[in-house]
Amino acid sequence: MVNTILKEADLFCPNSVRINFTIYHQNEFIRPKLPTVEYEAYKIEHSLLGNQIDQRYVEIQQLCYTNGKNLMGCPWTVHFPRLCTDFRNRGIPLLNRVRFLVLAEQKVKVSITDITQIDIEFWQMLLEKNIVISNDGEWYFISQKVQWYNSLSEKLAKKIKVG
Repeated sequence: MVNTILKEADLFCPNSVRINFTIYHQNEFIRPKLPTVEYEAYKIEHSLLGNQIDQRYVEIQQLCYTNGKNLMGCPWTVHFPRLCTDFRNRGIPLLNRVRFLVLAEQKVKVSITDITQIDIEFWQMLLEKNIVISNDGEWYFISQKVQWYNSLSEKLAKKIKVG
């Protein structure tokens, strides 16, 4: 479909010459293909061990190590839901999700401040899967429902479909 828009060019043409603009519309929105969860898992490894180490990943790896976990063996849960439309938090949504899981496991009770550190889609998925439950107006994290792995190879070998 082609629409032609005629617009006055008063700012650029002293004689008010009309300029013909043609806009081409696509019938369908083309959404970029999301990387696979396996690709995301390898990206974590590459960001920690590759040629260009990303300090944001190193920081979360330190938090994981301190708590007896391994970022490369993070639960498949953090990879879902695939789309994140909540951009109020800075940083990488996957890393925010890992940080939340590690810290929530320490506390058991989840505060409003904790919830604001992750995207709303992930929070809704945690509620749907009963990983976080509500009791008397407070939120509780059920750590037994989240499986951490010792390494990336173990994680890939035991891949389960979560989302």
